[in-house]
Amino acid sequence: MKDNVKYINKSLMDAGLSKIEVDSYLAILANGPIGAGKVSKITQNYRANVYQAIERLKYKGFISEVQGKKSKLYEAMSPTHILEDFESRQDSLKKILPILDAMKATAITTTSMRIIEGANGWRHLLNEFIEIGEERVVYGIPKQVELLDNFLAEYHKKRARSKIWLRHLFNNEAKERIKKTNALPYTRSKYLPKELDQPVSTSICGSIVALTVYQGKKITTVVIENQIIADAYKMYFKYLWKIADS
Repeated sequence: MKDNVKYINKSLMDAGLSKIEVDSYLAILANGPIGAGKVSKITQNYRANVYQAIERLKYKGFISEVQGKKSKLYEAMSPTHILEDFESRQDSLKKILPILDAMKATAITTTSMRIIEGANGWRHLLNEFIEIGEERVVYGIPKQVELLDNFLAEYHKKRARSKIWLRHLFNNEAKERIKKTNALPYTRSKYLPKELDQPVSTSICGSIVALTVYQGKKITTVVIENQIIADAYKMYFKYLWKIADS
């Protein structure tokens, strides 16, 4: 039973509810129609916070308000109705996605910068590279890239299906990976002379430059989005590619 409760709580939070909204909704679902005071007592949350959560739940369509003899009462909407409402919103969003994409494509580009911490953030970045759909070039790849092997395997499969090329320039210390990567479709790998080993791994794809630092098992990536900067890094990659060994 406890596992079910945990699963229900997590699923509702994944659907966009806060912890107090989940507590309040489940109290109303199981005991409604009830007033805010009773919800506060059941959930052991402050009444003022419960009132705010109830207003948000009403706005999101999870509960409705009914007039009791002395005060307002609240009851939960049908869970099926909630699912239908979510699907309706999803359909509406799908209809405007092409318009939003067009607006983004025609917007004036400026430099943006973000920081990604950890390996999981890299997984999202790899998917972003796939969406760009252009060749990705990488140089200064150290041995610690092995930390991303699980994500990279998935990425290489998606990339191959989309016929997107990838060119690697490994650090000299990691050159043993070349046989493995050159066996992948739409992939070419070389390695840099030892004196050109890089402390930072640099990925360039489209207008994105991703600078990754590996410190033990910690991975930090600075992502810069600017076409002029990306073009400059691509020029440097071309120079390194010419002098690299295979």
